[in-house]
Amino acid sequence: MGRTTRGGYFGSCFSKQSGNNQVITSPQDCASDEKNGNDRDKNAKASCGNEVYKEYSVIGIPGDGRCMFRSIAHGARLRSGKPPPSESIQRELADDLRDKVADEYVKRKEQMKQWFIEGDFESNISQIRKPHVWGDEPELFIASHVLQMPIAVYVYDPKAGGLISKSEYGQEYGKENPIRVLYNGFTHYDALEFPISRRKGSKSRLWHFTFQMLKRLKAFI
Repeated sequence: MGRTTRGGYFGSCFSKQSGNNQVITSPQDCASDEKNGNDRDKNAKASCGNEVYKEYSVIGIPGDGRCMFRSIAHGARLRSGKPPPSESIQRELADDLRDKVADEYVKRKEQMKQWFIEGDFESNISQIRKPHVWGDEPELFIASHVLQMPIAVYVYDPKAGGLISKSEYGQEYGKENPIRVLYNGFTHYDALEFPISRRKGSKSRLWHFTFQMLKRLKAFI
């Protein structure tokens, strides 16, 4: 398994898609949404305090120690409108993201020393840069700022029969269509996609696209 340091691990993240996790959000969240008139994602089957996502696709990520960085890099590429990367390109993107995350740690040294990292800062940064050291919540937080994109982490809830949001990062960069990753609760991250029709804001974007296409067609008639 490897030994734990600052929330990361030495070794490989094991590629297993499982969900022995039960994540229950506070019932107050449900009441708060109703009070504020918030419309929940139609892909979510809501039951007081829970949003259970049952329509999704899991993109399997190799368990080579880069799984978290690979998953984020994969999602960032799709979010930018580019085709899915090959395994080798995905690895390159993951390693590049890892280096940028480590650099961002240095820029945020005082903040990160206080909030996340225990022990010697420089030695921890040197470990983060190693390609087979696992990423964790601090790296998710930093990655959202490096990419300037929101990142959402989901886990599978077997009792609910679907996915539940575990944590979100970088919401200051927007809340629509975040990079989505699936955490198995123990050792592995996979990339995650929701159907386009179920993404928040997708209807308005689809209507705008359709309207623009109709305008172009009309110009040729």
